[in-house]
Amino acid sequence: MRRASRVVLAAMAAALAACSVDRRSDEFACRGPDDCSGGRTCVGGWCVLGDAAVTPDAEPDAMPCPPECDSCTGGVCLINCPDAPSCNDAVITCPAGLPCKVNCDGPDSCDRGIDCQAASSCDIRCAGLGSCSAGALTCGAGSCKVSCTGDGSCMGSVDCSVACSCSVVCSGSGSCVPEAMCPDPGCDSGKGCRSSGQCNTCN
Repeated sequence: MRRASRVVLAAMAAALAACSVDRRSDEFACRGPDDCSGGRTCVGGWCVLGDAAVTPDAEPDAMPCPPECDSCTGGVCLINCPDAPSCNDAVITCPAGLPCKVNCDGPDSCDRGIDCQAASSCDIRCAGLGSCSAGALTCGAGSCKVSCTGDGSCMGSVDCSVACSCSVVCSGSGSCVPEAMCPDPGCDSGKGCRSSGQCNTCN
């Protein structure tokens, strides 16, 4: 009987110890891309490995998909504007601390502009005819990629002057007027920007 009591007490102690373990660590908390190291990125306020949405240091309930996003895949906020016109009610604002991808595929879509300053990184695609044609496209301090493939796209300015790496491709006819603002004059590429070599200072 005494041996059985010891077994029960040991099991109860183990259960209590397990309940007291906090799997999150403050050292993995972050407010932006510069707070993470060792190959981790800032996702939902936690430094996670790669694009993984769930790690032992960041539990699923710590990273709900923000309402600004249509969906979240691999820790990336996706905002899709496929119709003509779409996403034109207000400036599209990417949520803080997450990589953000905005697809402006519809003609005349995203005409109020895109604010990606608080996102950990930004990927904007203005593929529709006349898409991103009025409001500014503004990147933050993380890496930024802007593709202006639609004719007459990106006419409201592209500003990635504070980005650690900026790629702006202006292949659509009449796109990128005015020319994009790059992190450094040496990173200018036609009307856009290049992100190779010394123009990439991201950690």
